[in-house]
Amino acid sequence: MKAILKDPKLLLFGKGRRWYQWHAWIALALDLLGTACLIVGIIGAALDKELGLGAIVWVIIAIALWVGGLWSWLCAYTIDKQ
Repeated sequence: MKAILKDPKLLLFGKGRRWYQWHAWIALALDLLGTACLIVGIIGAALDKELGLGAIVWVIIAIALWVGGLWSWLCAYTIDKQ
């Protein structure tokens, strides 16, 4: 069995100092996609039509993307802070 890493931050937050910019760009992209999904959900609810998916599904996707963006931002912040 392989040895367990002594630093769990490596498993949780990324591979090293050079990766904080990648995490920051991913956080920005996920936040923008989440905002777009929220707008589509609001428009779908206002029109009372399904725009590919139901309005509540778009909102749930937006929340999931925002949580992913927050996690990526936290990873970038933690890596840069070290």
